[in-house]
Amino acid sequence: MNQQKIFRKIQINNQNDYQQFINKSEKLITMLNEMDAVPQQYHEVLIYWQLGEQIERDMALHNNTSYHSFLINSLSMDLGMSKKKLNAIIALKKIYPIAAELPLTLSWTHCEILIGIEDKDKRLFYQNNAVKNHWKPDELIENIQKNIYEKKN
Repeated sequence: MNQQKIFRKIQINNQNDYQQFINKSEKLITMLNEMDAVPQQYHEVLIYWQLGEQIERDMALHNNTSYHSFLINSLSMDLGMSKKKLNAIIALKKIYPIAAELPLTLSWTHCEILIGIEDKDKRLFYQNNAVKNHWKPDELIENIQKNIYEKKN
């Protein structure tokens, strides 16, 4: 079988698997589409976490990098989200494996900032202080840059 035929077969399999993913995620995708129209109806961070969970589950079922790339590229086009944002959504799910741990009093922008902090204790420190002190995202960034976590120790 030549390479072009192999590539086409992989592409067809990926499209079938992707359609199954979309069918399983239909309610969540509807919520994402409605989120812009009715922002108060759904909590953005929780919806993104649920999408991350769906993506993570689907990637585990299809343990190959070509499908992972296909999934991210397809979701990016179909949902109108950047690949960077989709990767941040996946990172959110990895960092907060249990939905109950999500900082739901913070915005998605806060979460994107927190995702960038690898050390769990440090991330939790900034998360808790952002909630407690009602930091806006720019204040969170400013306090991270001031290294207040390191200065408290």
